[in-house]
Amino acid sequence: MGMQHYVLRTGEPRGLPLNEKLLPEYLKEVGYKTHIIGKWHLGFAKKSFIPTNRAPHAANDDDPLQTTSEDIEKMQHIQDPKRKAYAAMVRALDRSIGRVIRVLEEKEMLKNTVILFFSDNGGPTLGLYNNRASNYPLRG
Repeated sequence: MGMQHYVLRTGEPRGLPLNEKLLPEYLKEVGYKTHIIGKWHLGFAKKSFIPTNRAPHAANDDDPLQTTSEDIEKMQHIQDPKRKAYAAMVRALDRSIGRVIRVLEEKEMLKNTVILFFSDNGGPTLGLYNNRASNYPLRG
């Protein structure tokens, strides 16, 4: 497909081919319910390419490091403000996943649940959204 190095911009006349099966489609075939939250850079040229027609979508490219003051306060040992915000976001994510797992346990559903986490790019080490990330031992 030749799409492994760049995102597709809004005006580009191409997108992820509709005949390419996505992981959620495979999972649904064997009885799983799926949900995804994230950004979409796989084409907008046709209505059928857009994320609301392939998967739910939510993103905030204007301010990607959003957190609460309560979580920031727990990260006072981190000096860099962007790194501190990122760590606070991870803390909030951990707390939220803990809630999901507790509810799944209470409803006796945890043994039949698979929770997957994916990161699309690794931590930003350069550029506008640099947060002093380390992707060691990987490159990126």
